[in-house]
Amino acid sequence: MTTRAFPPEDDGTTITSPDGRAVIRFERQLRHPAERVWSAVTVPAEMQAWLAFKARLEPHVGGELSLWLDDSRSDSSAFSGKVTVFDPPRCLEAEMDDGSRLRFDVSPTAEGCQLVFTDTRPVGERAANSVLAGWHLRMDLLDPALNGASADWLAIDNTRDENGFVAEIVELYWHYRNQPRD
Repeated sequence: MTTRAFPPEDDGTTITSPDGRAVIRFERQLRHPAERVWSAVTVPAEMQAWLAFKARLEPHVGGELSLWLDDSRSDSSAFSGKVTVFDPPRCLEAEMDDGSRLRFDVSPTAEGCQLVFTDTRPVGERAANSVLAGWHLRMDLLDPALNGASADWLAIDNTRDENGFVAEIVELYWHYRNQPRD
């Protein structure tokens, strides 16, 4: 396995919220306007370029958000939830069926915009290195997608080992496993 260095500014962080929920957080400075990043976060065809094999979003509070994070595209394999905040072009938040909360905050900056992504896990669930690694892989795919590239989900899926783990997620898992955590 090839090992690569991950810039500290690209690393996800984890904290425990006052109510006991684990919070995974990624912050990315992007050289694209907020409206462009908002589109990548909320338009299903664009979400499929970096976030999921397949995506569905009903863009309003109470709407459905469904993400297929692997190649099994049946409705039963979707990671789904309900939109709780829809504030274009600033914030999308959804309460997912597994008890987690996903949130994308987009803020304009002089150089483009800042994206802050958080995955707040259910009370008592820790921020597993594998979840952190999976979100890191997707965050790494965002900037190329903003520049017109599209993730080759089938090629990524074809790197699975005998236990079903995607190679790059395994590498990121070990990266996070060897980092100090609070």
